[in-house]
Amino acid sequence: MIMVIVRAKRLDGTKPEGSRSVFVEELGQQSSQNTVTAAHVKGTDRIKLDTGDLIRYKVDKHDPWIEASILSRGGKVTGAHKNWYNIKKSDGEETGVNLEKVDVWEMVPETCEEANVVFIPKSKHNDDECKAAKLVELHKLQEFNTYTEVPDESQFRISTTWALMKKGEEVRTQLVARGYEDKQSYPKDSPTVSKSTVRLILTIAASERWPIKTTDVKSAFLQGREMDRDVYLTPPKEANVKPGTLWKLIHCLYGLNDAGRHFYKSVAEELEKAGCQQSGLDPALFFKVQGKQLCGIVACHVDDCLHAGTQMFEDTVITKLHQRFLAGKMEGGHFNYVGFSIFQDASGIVMDHSGYIDRMEEVNLDPARASSKQDKLQPNEQKVFRQLVGRINWAVQGSRPHLAFDLVDLST
Repeated sequence: MIMVIVRAKRLDGTKPEGSRSVFVEELGQQSSQNTVTAAHVKGTDRIKLDTGDLIRYKVDKHDPWIEASILSRGGKVTGAHKNWYNIKKSDGEETGVNLEKVDVWEMVPETCEEANVVFIPKSKHNDDECKAAKLVELHKLQEFNTYTEVPDESQFRISTTWALMKKGEEVRTQLVARGYEDKQSYPKDSPTVSKSTVRLILTIAASERWPIKTTDVKSAFLQGREMDRDVYLTPPKEANVKPGTLWKLIHCLYGLNDAGRHFYKSVAEELEKAGCQQSGLDPALFFKVQGKQLCGIVACHVDDCLHAGTQMFEDTVITKLHQRFLAGKMEGGHFNYVGFSIFQDASGIVMDHSGYIDRMEEVNLDPARASSKQDKLQPNEQKVFRQLVGRINWAVQGSRPHLAFDLVDLST
């Protein structure tokens, strides 16, 4: 028997529901106060966010929500760009956003994919392990031929900053361009695979009895195609370049608004060279047909590819991708992909969301406070409520669609 299962445990598990239902009922009355609109932010107001904070925003009220984590402040706190922030979107694109100019924004909780990453504050950037990580990153930029040194002839240039994080015991770092300083007009869109497409791929793989695998690309943005516009950077002091020198980018650097697009275009070009076609329904989905028979399928989510197919597809498509891009690892059988744990054996494929559900914590209220259902929420209670709504939203998108109505009711 062939099967594809989406598995998730109960949100409340075996715990009593009393305290949660009281909490949601009480906080639901105030959910409309959790959102900040552009009208609420006056020209003199300074928005205070910390590195690692998660937000979501809409540039226009009719746009979908964009989720992102804060990398660093983009401008001086007393300057004209005091509410600019360098951010990393949920699709991996690093860019800048002026929260004064968006239609609406709000705080959201961290998702399971970010839970093991701790951002390192700037006060510790000169520690020995951070200095060593910076040197590794600079060597990587040279290895991927990211830039060339040119004389400073008063060209418009973009400044850079360091984003350092710790995952487990490992310090990771990225040199990030302050993309918000770039005033050029150019395409920025970079498609990522939808959750429904992921399910479609798993269904096809189970039906055809293909092994399902994932490939992670190292330093993806640095491996994108060469830039088709001129971008100059002020080198970081750690690069020790001689005075009067700028970097002219050959490949995109993290933080540029079109970095994700350049890498996506590079992958798309390689897949098309290998004989794949792009889906008309999801631009992040590609497939290959031999004769009149589907022989393989691959989807891209920034630097993570999900793929399945025949041995011929592995030899003519996936192997060529590995020759073009330096891959970190390729996994099959049991692996994680876009927040899900995927397991395949002879009986079929299981798409498991229970790891995330297990990490959802019940909020217990003091009985005296829980009985005051008409009281306004305190700031700390509003923050907890936003976290709850965000976590439920991720569960709804992943495996609990029957909670969608309750989610909309809580978040409006």
